[in-house]
Amino acid sequence: MTGGSIGIVEHRDRLEVKLGRKPSWLDVYVQTHATAETKDMYINKGERDNLEFTSKSFQEAYDFYVECLTEKYKDNPSEMHDDPEVWKQSIYKKTGRRRGDQTFRIGQSDPYYTVTGSFSSASGSTSDAQSQQEIIK
Repeated sequence: MTGGSIGIVEHRDRLEVKLGRKPSWLDVYVQTHATAETKDMYINKGERDNLEFTSKSFQEAYDFYVECLTEKYKDNPSEMHDDPEVWKQSIYKKTGRRRGDQTFRIGQSDPYYTVTGSFSSASGSTSDAQSQQEIIK
Protein backbone atom coordinates (compact mmCIF):
# COMPACT_ATOMS: atom_id res chain seq x y z
CA MET A 1 0.00 0.00 0.00
CA THR A 2 1.84 3.07 -1.22
CA GLY A 3 1.40 6.69 -2.17
CA GLY A 4 4.13 6.81 -4.79
CA SER A 5 7.35 5.25 -3.58
CA ILE A 6 6.54 5.96 0.08
CA GLY A 7 4.14 3.64 1.87
CA ILE A 8 0.88 4.88 3.35
CA VAL A 9 2.20 4.05 6.82
CA GLU A 10 5.21 6.31 6.28
CA HIS A 11 3.01 9.11 4.92
CA ARG A 12 0.77 8.76 8.00
CA ASP A 13 3.79 8.85 10.34
CA ARG A 14 5.31 11.90 8.64
CA LEU A 15 1.99 13.75 8.73
CA GLU A 16 1.59 13.00 12.42
CA VAL A 17 4.93 14.68 13.11
CA LYS A 18 4.14 17.62 10.84
CA LEU A 19 0.61 18.17 12.17
CA GLY A 20 1.34 17.37 15.80
CA ARG A 21 -1.67 15.03 15.87
CA LYS A 22 -2.81 11.76 14.38
CA PRO A 23 -3.79 12.53 10.77
CA SER A 24 -7.23 11.65 9.48
CA TRP A 25 -7.77 9.43 6.44
CA LEU A 26 -8.61 12.58 4.45
CA ASP A 27 -5.27 14.10 5.53
CA VAL A 28 -3.43 11.01 4.29
CA TYR A 29 -5.51 10.77 1.11
CA VAL A 30 -4.85 14.42 0.22
CA GLN A 31 -1.13 13.97 0.96
CA THR A 32 -0.91 10.96 -1.37
CA HIS A 33 -3.32 11.93 -4.17
CA ALA A 34 -3.55 15.73 -4.44
CA THR A 35 -1.55 18.23 -6.46
CA ALA A 36 1.38 19.95 -4.74
CA GLU A 37 -0.58 23.20 -4.47
CA THR A 38 -3.53 21.45 -2.85
CA LYS A 39 -1.28 19.65 -0.37
CA ASP A 40 0.14 22.99 0.72
CA MET A 41 -3.31 24.60 0.98
CA TYR A 42 -4.79 21.64 2.86
CA ILE A 43 -1.94 20.69 5.20
CA ASN A 44 -0.30 24.06 5.86
CA LYS A 45 -3.23 26.47 5.56
CA GLY A 46 -6.21 24.31 6.52
CA GLU A 47 -8.03 25.03 3.23
CA ARG A 48 -10.72 22.41 2.54
CA ASP A 49 -12.45 23.92 -0.52
CA ASN A 50 -11.51 23.68 -4.19
CA LEU A 51 -9.02 20.86 -3.71
CA GLU A 52 -7.38 19.51 -6.87
CA PHE A 53 -6.16 15.96 -7.28
CA THR A 54 -3.74 14.36 -9.71
CA SER A 55 -6.53 12.52 -11.52
CA LYS A 56 -10.28 12.74 -11.99
CA SER A 57 -10.67 9.33 -10.34
CA PHE A 58 -8.84 10.50 -7.20
CA GLN A 59 -10.98 13.65 -7.10
CA GLU A 60 -14.15 11.58 -7.38
CA ALA A 61 -13.00 9.20 -4.63
CA TYR A 62 -12.42 12.14 -2.29
CA ASP A 63 -15.74 13.75 -3.20
CA PHE A 64 -17.70 10.50 -2.79
CA TYR A 65 -16.10 9.77 0.59
CA VAL A 66 -16.84 13.27 1.91
CA GLU A 67 -20.40 13.06 0.53
CA CYS A 68 -20.99 9.68 2.19
CA LEU A 69 -19.48 10.88 5.51
CA THR A 70 -21.65 13.98 5.45
CA GLU A 71 -24.75 11.91 4.74
CA LYS A 72 -24.02 9.40 7.52
CA TYR A 73 -23.26 12.05 10.14
CA LYS A 74 -25.73 14.75 9.01
CA ASP A 75 -27.63 14.60 12.30
CA ASN A 76 -24.44 14.75 14.42
CA PRO A 77 -21.63 16.42 12.42
CA SER A 78 -19.49 16.71 15.57
CA GLU A 79 -19.30 12.90 15.65
CA MET A 80 -17.92 12.65 12.10
CA HIS A 81 -14.72 10.59 12.06
CA ASP A 82 -12.71 8.31 9.80
CA ASP A 83 -15.05 5.51 8.87
CA PRO A 84 -13.89 2.40 6.97
CA GLU A 85 -17.48 1.38 6.23
CA VAL A 86 -18.12 4.77 4.64
CA TRP A 87 -14.91 4.40 2.59
CA LYS A 88 -16.12 1.01 1.31
CA GLN A 89 -19.59 2.48 0.64
CA SER A 90 -18.07 5.38 -1.32
CA ILE A 91 -15.97 2.96 -3.40
CA TYR A 92 -19.10 0.94 -4.18
CA LYS A 93 -21.04 4.08 -5.04
CA LYS A 94 -18.25 5.19 -7.39
CA THR A 95 -17.43 1.88 -9.06
CA GLY A 96 -20.26 -0.53 -8.37
CA ARG A 97 -17.62 -2.97 -7.11
CA ARG A 98 -17.70 -4.27 -3.57
CA ARG A 99 -13.93 -4.76 -3.46
CA GLY A 100 -12.54 -1.58 -4.94
CA ASP A 101 -9.39 -0.72 -3.02
CA GLN A 102 -7.25 -1.08 -6.16
CA THR A 103 -9.55 1.37 -7.93
CA PHE A 104 -8.03 4.31 -6.07
CA ARG A 105 -4.52 2.87 -5.94
CA ILE A 106 -4.33 2.28 -2.23
CA GLY A 107 -3.29 -1.34 -2.58
CA GLN A 108 -5.05 -4.48 -1.54
CA SER A 109 -5.39 -4.27 2.19
CA ASP A 110 -7.80 -4.19 5.06
CA PRO A 111 -9.95 -1.06 4.44
CA TYR A 112 -10.14 -0.54 8.20
CA TYR A 113 -6.34 -0.30 8.36
CA THR A 114 -6.17 1.93 5.30
CA VAL A 115 -8.62 4.44 6.76
CA THR A 116 -7.78 4.33 10.49
CA GLY A 117 -4.20 3.11 10.72
CA SER A 118 -5.33 0.25 12.97
CA PHE A 119 -5.99 -3.33 11.98
CA SER A 120 -9.51 -4.71 12.17
CA SER A 121 -10.20 -8.06 13.73
CA ALA A 122 -11.67 -9.15 10.38
CA SER A 123 -8.37 -8.70 8.55
CA GLY A 124 -7.05 -12.05 9.66
CA SER A 125 -4.02 -12.46 11.84
CA THR A 126 -2.88 -9.14 13.22
CA SER A 127 0.69 -10.38 13.51
CA ASP A 128 0.68 -11.48 9.85
CA ALA A 129 -0.75 -8.14 8.77
CA GLN A 130 1.74 -6.21 10.91
CA SER A 131 4.61 -8.30 9.53
CA GLN A 132 3.43 -7.51 6.01
CA GLN A 133 3.37 -3.78 6.84
CA GLU A 134 6.91 -3.98 8.25
CA ILE A 135 8.09 -5.51 4.97
CA ILE A 136 6.40 -2.69 3.04
CA LYS A 137 8.20 -0.07 5.15
